[in-house]
Amino acid sequence: MKKRITPFECRQCGCDRFDIIKEYVSGFAYTDYYECQCGRASRAAVREYIDKAFYQSAGPLREDHSFTLDETAKITDLPKESREFDIFCQDCYNQAEEEELKVEVHTLENEEEEVNFFVRCAGCGREIEFGWSEPGRGELIWPVESVDFLPQYLWPEPRYFDRWVQRGWFKPLTVKVNG
Repeated sequence: MKKRITPFECRQCGCDRFDIIKEYVSGFAYTDYYECQCGRASRAAVREYIDKAFYQSAGPLREDHSFTLDETAKITDLPKESREFDIFCQDCYNQAEEEELKVEVHTLENEEEEVNFFVRCAGCGREIEFGWSEPGRGELIWPVESVDFLPQYLWPEPRYFDRWVQRGWFKPLTVKVNG
């Protein structure tokens, strides 16, 4: 039987399949409020808080170094910060009924530092260092353990940046100024 030829091979277990994992924190910003009925304030009481959770998406790295992440799974809820109401009209707040509470919900934008990508061996689960084909985590992923890995044409995943500079794999552009 002929062995399938792929560009990937785990140095630890020999597996030729790698998975891409994206982990990130996302959530919603909530504003709960009671309207002021007497006109002394626009709102009688306001409470703002954030509800965040940790999510993970995964999918296989294809031989052309492209990938598609499967459906996202919520891994865990992060601790909520509980806040008390800021009261602007005590009388209206005291008279408000629970069903009068209004809620505004806004989706939080992911902060770049809250998004992490990983390449893991599908056989043993070991993390494998990698780079991107485009700056800013763009397009294709090139694991160090692929036969066609050429670091001089890649941008390192941010957490590997210092390591790539030490190895001489990444050389920041220098600009000469004549004058």
